[in-house]
Amino acid sequence: MRETKTGTITTLSHKGYGFIRPEEPEEKDIYFHATGLVDVNFKDLEAGMRVCYVEQEGRKGPLAADIVIDYFGYANKELDIKVKKDLRQKIK
Repeated sequence: MRETKTGTITTLSHKGYGFIRPEEPEEKDIYFHATGLVDVNFKDLEAGMRVCYVEQEGRKGPLAADIVIDYFGYANKELDIKVKKDLRQKIK
């Protein structure tokens, strides 16, 4: 299983992509595309939102995928994205 990471959206483009600043200070900002979002519309995102994601290798370097909003407000690396998604469905 891939490691779930957390970060904050720093930049959004009207063209459907943006960047996430990882919580880990030694890591660089990571690119994401709207197609990598899970159960959220790109237009609903705002800079400063906390998200969880997995990092994968894209055509031009690291890429964030399986991105979900961190509704819990804190990083819990023991919960993977699927578990968070299931919990969020139960909350709705």
